[in-house]
Amino acid sequence: MTKNKHTRLLPGFIHIIIFLIPLAIVAFLIISGLPPFGKKGNVLGVGEKAPDFTLNDFEGNQVKLSNLKGQALVLEFWDSRCQTCLEELLILQKLQTTFPQVSFLGIHVNNSPIENQKRAKAILSDNLEISFPQLKDVDGKVYDMYKFNGTDPITYFVDKEGIVSERFSDFRTETEITAQIQKLIQ
Repeated sequence: MTKNKHTRLLPGFIHIIIFLIPLAIVAFLIISGLPPFGKKGNVLGVGEKAPDFTLNDFEGNQVKLSNLKGQALVLEFWDSRCQTCLEELLILQKLQTTFPQVSFLGIHVNNSPIENQKRAKAILSDNLEISFPQLKDVDGKVYDMYKFNGTDPITYFVDKEGIVSERFSDFRTETEITAQIQKLIQ
C-alpha cells in the first residue's frame, strides 16, 4: 500500500517540477532585466542629460560626445541590416547641409561579428555618401547607456546643454526631422 501511494504521488510531483522550472526562468529574466523583460522604465527620456561616451569611427578615430559640448546634436542609432535606417541616414546627410550649426553623429549599433562592421563600412563608403561621423558601438555599451526600446532607427536630439530634447523610434520623414531640428536650435 505504501508503494502505491508513492507511485501515485510521483506524477503530481513531476507536474509541479515541470511548472516550477519555467516559472523560475521567467522570474530570473524579470529580476535581471534581460530580454524580453528588459527594464523598459529606464529608457533615457526627454529632459535627461545625454550620457557621455567615446567611440571610434570606421577609420579608427576617437570621438567623444563631451567634446561636442555647447553644440546641438542629432544622434542616429542604426543597424546595417535596417533599410529604413539607411534611408534616414540619407535624410540626415541632406539636413546636415541645411543645418550646419547642428552636429550629426551616426552610431552603428550592430555589435555582432566583425563581418557586420565590415558590411556597415562598405555600405557607408560604396552606397551612401554620408559625410558626418559614423561611429562603431562594437561592444554595445553606448546602446546600453542610452537604454532605448523601439524599432531602428532611433534618433536622439540633444540641446546645447547636453539635455535630450526629443527622441524618435522608427523611421521619420524629412519633414518630421526638420521640424524637430528647428525646435532644437531655437
